[in-house]
Amino acid sequence: MVTVNIPGWDAHPDRVPASPSAFDEEFDGTLTGWTAINPGGNLTYDANATIPSHLYMSLAATVGEDTFGVYKAAPTPPFTVTAKVCGFLDFSNNGYCYQAWGIGVGEASPGRYVGIWAPNNEYTDTTTTVEFNEWTDPTTFSRSLTLAPNAEGYAMHGEWYLRLVVASATSIASYYSPNGLLWLPRYPAYAPSPAFSGGGLSVILAQIQNPPTPKGAKGAFDWVRFT
Repeated sequence: MVTVNIPGWDAHPDRVPASPSAFDEEFDGTLTGWTAINPGGNLTYDANATIPSHLYMSLAATVGEDTFGVYKAAPTPPFTVTAKVCGFLDFSNNGYCYQAWGIGVGEASPGRYVGIWAPNNEYTDTTTTVEFNEWTDPTTFSRSLTLAPNAEGYAMHGEWYLRLVVASATSIASYYSPNGLLWLPRYPAYAPSPAFSGGGLSVILAQIQNPPTPKGAKGAFDWVRFT
């Protein structure tokens, strides 16, 4: 057997942890323990099939303010959840659209939740943002907590790493990174009001959108991990 050492690989964020959490998902096999968030019936998804070792999502053209994705039970706080968003594509380019892919944490159903999203704002590419916001439920946008332009100037296309630090049911902070090594804060510790139930949280991987005309999109997640 020949051992090959790759410089820097020990610290690379894509390396599978030596002691993974029982909640981790590498999407190398059948998707288990996840439930669809599919209010419009327009989402199809699979794991380790369309794209090997990835969670793949395809959203048919739809209109409305909705969340489409999958969710499963999260650990009891405190915990940190990190996901690698491995690209997304709007495939029905017909005008104004807001679409974003990311991760969220909320009450187990999921009902109300907060999340960090890397948008594909095709109509405002000069002011793309990484957003952190709260939803009343998967079909009702509640409040935008940050819509400031991404001052670092990164385009939101391609691979991105997103992170939520859930210190408690009343303190959730968000971070983003273009490489998984250097992290930028998106929103400081946020206190959902009323507070989430600390023992009944879910984590979601989803696409959110608000287009006035029918739009479709595709995206993929490489992994989601907990510490």
